[in-house]
Amino acid sequence: MEKNHHHFDQLLPTYATVSTPLMFFCHGLLSSRVDLASGSSREEDVLKLREHVNASQRFAVGENIEMIKVQRQLKEKSNNLVTLERRLFDVTIAYTKILLLSVEFPPL
Repeated sequence: MEKNHHHFDQLLPTYATVSTPLMFFCHGLLSSRVDLASGSSREEDVLKLREHVNASQRFAVGENIEMIKVQRQLKEKSNNLVTLERRLFDVTIAYTKILLLSVEFPPL
């Protein structure tokens, strides 16, 4: 098993380019070293693997939720920036018009 463990570790960067969730799942299986005792029953082994998969999926869901929150914040801040840029543009135009009018019609 140890020989295959090193083989999978070498492939993990390739998995990351194909599928990040798959990479997390595979890396989690290898790095957590789910302990399958030789005396344990097959059902216990399957239960341990299912628990590990569920934990990996919960982690992925948590990461996805955090990404959605960050994307919403980015969209909101981008919209605010566009609004501020538009206001700055409008103020700049108004200021330029005032300057031009003061040159054309100097105060008496």
